[in-house]
Amino acid sequence: MSLASDTTKTTTTTTARETHTSEKVYDVVMLLAPGFEEIEAVTVIDLLRRAGIEVLSVGVGGGQIRGGHGINIDADMILKDRIPACRYLVLPGGLGGTNVLAHNKVVVETIKARHAQKKGLAAICAAPSHVLGAFGVLEGYNYTGYPMGDEISKFCKADAVVSDGHLVTSKSVATAIPFALELIAKLTSLERAREIASGILFDA
Repeated sequence: MSLASDTTKTTTTTTARETHTSEKVYDVVMLLAPGFEEIEAVTVIDLLRRAGIEVLSVGVGGGQIRGGHGINIDADMILKDRIPACRYLVLPGGLGGTNVLAHNKVVVETIKARHAQKKGLAAICAAPSHVLGAFGVLEGYNYTGYPMGDEISKFCKADAVVSDGHLVTSKSVATAIPFALELIAKLTSLERAREIASGILFDA
């Protein structure tokens, strides 16, 4: 992510809200499925929480989820029949994890519904192609991700992070920090994203 110019539409409220049905709306819901990329998930959760953004981690298939490199993460809640309402649904990469997500009915139906309603979706590494792309979400949108053979698409960019409409995508483990900063800018402000970047000595 480049924090050099303010080209991102942002909002300033970061606390969870209440809908007209009194359902809590989280800022971010992060889906954790067995085989997920640990750095991509934990980096985003960590930096967003530093920025005061409420992140709910949801385990797909259990409460303790084992990442692709053998690290166990305790999710805040277990996915049952629905994904909690949120401003952004975030999908980490990892071939194992993205395969689970792409075959989970609740996850797939939620992604399709959010896309139809132009609600925030964010994915990194294998998740853009393996999950979002598998269900037509990327069609007509600029995006990036781990090279999966779809680089020939004119919409697939080489950038570390690509934001287009309600979609935010990122390339790999190496781009987890700029991915998180882009989400901070969208959910709070560009200034707050720069503050977080400066605080961790990240040259944005």
